[in-house]
Amino acid sequence: MTISLYWNEPYRREFTARIVDIMKDGIILDKTVFHPEGGNQAGDKGILKKESEIFEVDNTSSLNANIIHHISSDFQGKLKIGDKIQGKIDWDHRYGLMKSHSSQHLLSAIFKREFDINTKKVKIRNDFVVLNLSRELTYSQLLNVLLTANEFFVHKQLKIFQKLVPFEEAQDYKHKIRGTIPKKKEVRLVFTEGHDVTCCGGTHVKYSNEIGPILVYEFKNGKKLKYYTGKKAMEYIAKYNIDFLNLSEKFQIPLREVKERINSQVENSEKLKENNIFLKKKLLELVVKNPSLIKNDIKISYVTFPIEFDVLNVFFEDLAEKILLILKLDNQVLKIITNYENVSAAEILDKLLNKFGGKGGGSSFIAQGKIEKFPDDILNVIGQMLY
Repeated sequence: MTISLYWNEPYRREFTARIVDIMKDGIILDKTVFHPEGGNQAGDKGILKKESEIFEVDNTSSLNANIIHHISSDFQGKLKIGDKIQGKIDWDHRYGLMKSHSSQHLLSAIFKREFDINTKKVKIRNDFVVLNLSRELTYSQLLNVLLTANEFFVHKQLKIFQKLVPFEEAQDYKHKIRGTIPKKKEVRLVFTEGHDVTCCGGTHVKYSNEIGPILVYEFKNGKKLKYYTGKKAMEYIAKYNIDFLNLSEKFQIPLREVKERINSQVENSEKLKENNIFLKKKLLELVVKNPSLIKNDIKISYVTFPIEFDVLNVFFEDLAEKILLILKLDNQVLKIITNYENVSAAEILDKLLNKFGGKGGGSSFIAQGKIEKFPDDILNVIGQMLY
């Protein structure tokens, strides 16, 4: 059994121990400050040293009551059971995990207290956290949560501490604990002064203002958010600040009005898109009424402007007239669409590919392919194929 020094001394960086077992990709020590991967928290990294030889630890995991230090370099034959080892964790990585984990506890507590929203799943890394919530959160609610959380993370010095208690004693905190109590002989409780109690085996900072500001960089479906912590959060806060300043200068408007201007541009863009679709439908109507060629009572229209598939699909669903539509796209790509029952778009394309080379495919209704040697008189060529 490995003695876990990190629980009572989370800020300790170095230690001395002895090897008690050697695995295929790592070693087990009698004690360690390396925290293993688990409880949604990534494992510690660092180095182990035997005399003058250094071994890189790229991850740490647990196996029953033992902690495996996974070594990336060749160590087999260089280490043996009983060897004295000096260990040192990657402090930047560990301290980042401590900040991330403590931030997650407080955020989850705020979600629960303010909106009765539970945290279903988390992923904790040294510079970012992923939270999955039990139900949807609005942008307005998220804003309130972030204002409260960043107040805790920057200005308020809430004490964060741990207590290992028997399972029976943990029941005394049942009404305060966020989440469930694991059925273990001893339960480790993590307290955030005045705001949260939860069962947790991870590493945490001593005070909430060690965390620093966070930056949410993704918010999906109101239920999933990803945010940066630590140095990465500071880096992106500064970066986005500069980006908004550039937008402010580009639009020649005050920074506080950038959001409104962007929303206005998006609305205008949507209106232009709708108008563009409307005009394309009108052009298609004209094309159908004025075919480029008629062969054996089959009307053929040739179009050289791009039309989205969704527009074409809706247009043909509502089209009463019969037409064979040929669309020339970029890079010698040809799209063929027809609502004639006796004309197959796929068969026409196959004949073109056999004659001029290329590749493609489709159905009797629609086919598309790239013509290797695209003929200048493609319309007449297709007309002759209809005899």
